[in-house]
Amino acid sequence: MNSHRAYRGTFIQAPSLGKLEILEDHRLVVNQHGFIVTFDRADNFTEITWSEETVIPKGSFVLPTFCDLHLHAPQYLYQGNGLDLPLMQWLDTYILKSEEQLDSDHNLARKVYRKLARRLLTNGTGAVLLFGTIKEDTNLILAEEMQNAGIRAFVGKLSMDISSRPTYVEASAEASLNSAKSFVSRCRDLVQDLQPHERLVEPVLTPRFVPTCSNVLLQGLGVLSNTENLKIQSHLAEAQDQVDWVRKERGKEDIDVFAEHNLLTPRTIQAHCTYLSPPDLSRICGYDTAIAHCPLSNIYFSAEPFRLREALNRNVKVGLGTDIAGGYSVDIMSAMRQAVAVSRMRQGTETTRKVSLDKPVQDDNGTKEGDLAIDWKESVYLATTGGAISLGLGHGLFKAGAPFDAQRITLQSPSTGEGIGAIDFFEDISPSTVTEEMVEKWWCIGDDRNRIPVMVDLRRIAFVSLTAVVLFGTGYSVLYNTYLDTSNPILSNLPHPLSHSHYFANKSNPLNVYFIKKAWGWTTGLFLLLWVTSTPQKRTARRLAQWAVATGVWLLFTMWFFGPSILDRVIVASGGACMVRLPSGELATLPTEACFAGAAIGPTSHPHFFSQISQVSTQAADWKALPRLRRGHDVSGHIFLLTMSTLFLADQLRSSQCLAPWSLAHRISVFANIALIGIWMLASYTTSVYFHSPFEKLSQVTPSASHGLDGICDDANIRL
Repeated sequence: MNSHRAYRGTFIQAPSLGKLEILEDHRLVVNQHGFIVTFDRADNFTEITWSEETVIPKGSFVLPTFCDLHLHAPQYLYQGNGLDLPLMQWLDTYILKSEEQLDSDHNLARKVYRKLARRLLTNGTGAVLLFGTIKEDTNLILAEEMQNAGIRAFVGKLSMDISSRPTYVEASAEASLNSAKSFVSRCRDLVQDLQPHERLVEPVLTPRFVPTCSNVLLQGLGVLSNTENLKIQSHLAEAQDQVDWVRKERGKEDIDVFAEHNLLTPRTIQAHCTYLSPPDLSRICGYDTAIAHCPLSNIYFSAEPFRLREALNRNVKVGLGTDIAGGYSVDIMSAMRQAVAVSRMRQGTETTRKVSLDKPVQDDNGTKEGDLAIDWKESVYLATTGGAISLGLGHGLFKAGAPFDAQRITLQSPSTGEGIGAIDFFEDISPSTVTEEMVEKWWCIGDDRNRIPVMVDLRRIAFVSLTAVVLFGTGYSVLYNTYLDTSNPILSNLPHPLSHSHYFANKSNPLNVYFIKKAWGWTTGLFLLLWVTSTPQKRTARRLAQWAVATGVWLLFTMWFFGPSILDRVIVASGGACMVRLPSGELATLPTEACFAGAAIGPTSHPHFFSQISQVSTQAADWKALPRLRRGHDVSGHIFLLTMSTLFLADQLRSSQCLAPWSLAHRISVFANIALIGIWMLASYTTSVYFHSPFEKLSQVTPSASHGLDGICDDANIRL
């Protein structure tokens, strides 16, 4: 079976600095491993076939996901706080404390990193270079969460044998190197059992910066990077106090320290570099080292803006970074806007200097730099292609052989043509062809509301559909008087009056006997089939925990809640009574506890329940029957269970929308789950038409609907 999947619509990419391609009516075909097979105009396809195609509607486009080249994962705990101090004081007061806190509390670390992963996906980030903490286990948690979320993550365990915080430092250079080697091995082991295309995390050597690393440690990391072919990340020439410290303690510049220890390589990404001179930038280019430009954190912690245009003019590899928490926004779109704004401020300053000097401004080599500002299209290149090149990913564009890492951006509602989020359009209310002006508008004022997932919200569809089914069935039962009031003790044991003429009114029909009575067993079996056939990153313990919680809810409502179940307690509280039908055919009322025995009872086995009932004859002393709660509000347990089963399966199917194209086994399991949801819809309808009073049925839709848990695939990435 052909497992290729096609996407057709408008694609946008930045193949080179300043160039933005808007490719209308193109088709992109992806194989089962998520790699692009071909990409061309839709009318140029003749030989390649596919099993499914997704059409991107007008007013929307597909863009490569963003690359974040600098983010301190543990500092997400303090995002948006503590930006009132110079860099070195800020580090001592806030940051080392937060990193140490996560190293000592792995539950908190997992919570922080899981939320960070979701936030990255929400903001369109598909690849990220992460600073972690000094403890191996905490960084493995970070790697696990990124892998499970489907993010390409380069995870760095911090190496630092010098610290101003005595409780947060590695014991020695040797201990730090051994820990770095161990983390590299364990991080690689984390994904070694996965298929190559499923391995999304990679270890990175991470000397924090020169002030926290001895020369012995830096030398050892340089050797380790060379022998293990590892990427390196650090901070270079970021702030005045940091630069002054290195000059005082080491007697040289940052760049010289890194160069002497072989830490400036084609695999190195250095953050900030705001105090590098134009000649230094030429040296960086010579080493083929990349720079992570973090404009927002530079505003807070560096008295100098980064010489972005000078770096680009020298062909330095440059991408963008959010620098959480030195920068307060995890959104690369914010970094794009700030990069343009800072560059325009630099241009304004240079223009003023030119006017005052009445001659062109030259750099330290006597070279004219020209316009120092970048435009929005250049920032898109930095956020996508530039970042991918810096990370050595070899993509960032839609081309054959590249992984399909993409995000769908919606500017207009497909149905109304109205702008999405903060975007408004005035000339035409119908969805239109995406133009450069529309993309620029999104770049300026768009947000995550424009990043609409390709998937649909199956939970909402299921809930709305199920509610409509129950309402329609209940209305039909009232209009045509088809329902049996099962709380009426006189009627409850009798066949439904319509059982001979209406197939589903007969309680012995196969739908009731083999499906409704075993609903949670069917739901559990098909959920496990869906889970087992999912990819490893979606086969998570969290989904099993969701099933366990739902099972617990079912047990509490229908079987036991510190004694009687919740549903039984509702019947009793609303005036229900425990009743049993005697051999004579008469109904007798027993103490409520008799209905909670869970078994058939009689005068011989439970005489205390029958002591007040004169109708029990001595000839029927060995008689037994199962008492039932009648009258009161006999809530529909079937509607409750069917609603919960439907919404649970719909919730679990949402993860499969992020996995297409599916394996054959997963495809079968998806269709089986959809078919079972259809059966539960039919069962809900028949129950609504033939059984329970109207209020008893409607009162069970809302409580069971509340058990829908958080979605599994909340990102807007199309990446497979």
